Amino acid sequence: MPQSKEVHREYMRRRREGSQQGSQIGVGSQDGSREYPAILRAITDPKIRSKVERISQELSNRGLGKDVRYRIDGPTFDIVKELLEVTR
Repeated sequence: MPQSKEVHREYMRRRREGSQQGSQIGVGSQDGSREYPAILRAITDPKIRSKVERISQELSNRGLGKDVRYRIDGPTFDIVKELLEVTR
């Protein structure tokens, strides 16, 4: 059953509004009014944590831990490595 142009236009408007609201939230997860950095989410999720551990190990083996960041505004991987050790 084909949609009318008005129904489709309304659907697309609601979809755009939803995506704009999502982009305003930020990269971390929210709990009430507090926003947590993405690295905390990564080190608590078992699947992501194992990947971050491997990446951190490879970067430290090559001496690049201080040069590479976790996401744009995140900590450098030498700090990420310390966070991983502390939360082990």
